[in-house]
Amino acid sequence: MNLIKTFIDVDGVILLPHTPLVTYVNRHHLPSGTVPFTNEDITDWGFGRLAKTSGLDWRQCVDILHDIYRTDPRSIPIADEHVVETINWLLGNTDSYLLSANAVPDGLTESLRYHGVRTDRLIFNGQKEAFDFQVAVEDNPTYKPKDSQILILRDQPWNRYLPADIRRIYDSIELPGIISELRFCSAAR
Repeated sequence: MNLIKTFIDVDGVILLPHTPLVTYVNRHHLPSGTVPFTNEDITDWGFGRLAKTSGLDWRQCVDILHDIYRTDPRSIPIADEHVVETINWLLGNTDSYLLSANAVPDGLTESLRYHGVRTDRLIFNGQKEAFDFQVAVEDNPTYKPKDSQILILRDQPWNRYLPADIRRIYDSIELPGIISELRFCSAAR
């Protein structure tokens, strides 16, 4: 059987730490008279309108995310209703790994376990490019896949400005079919 080696990013693909970030900013940094922020206000990798309107910079937003992982990792929701079952199936039946550059590994691991996501194939490393994967499942609009790598982008407000020809998923349940299709295409070569 020809297995395709796949990495699946955690933040923004499996977990949505941006949701408690938005809640925190609305409670502590919402300018008077401003409509409360939603995840849709994070329109770019620099946190978009959320950062610009609240007066926070990129580093402050990242620090808040890290604090959420340190103090309340169980408050971080999952990306969709199918993500736990889908990711666990991929980890058990394909050559897939979870890869994270998160600076708070204990909090991220606790959040994944709380939701029931397997962590036995979880790798922490900020240098995703150093790994030899054929498929990358990402939400990061700045991630540059290697020439031989296929990018599957988890649709998020902060990556919607990228070209339409990039393969996107809108729900985790789409992943097994795409990876199976890629495996079939690679075996036919």
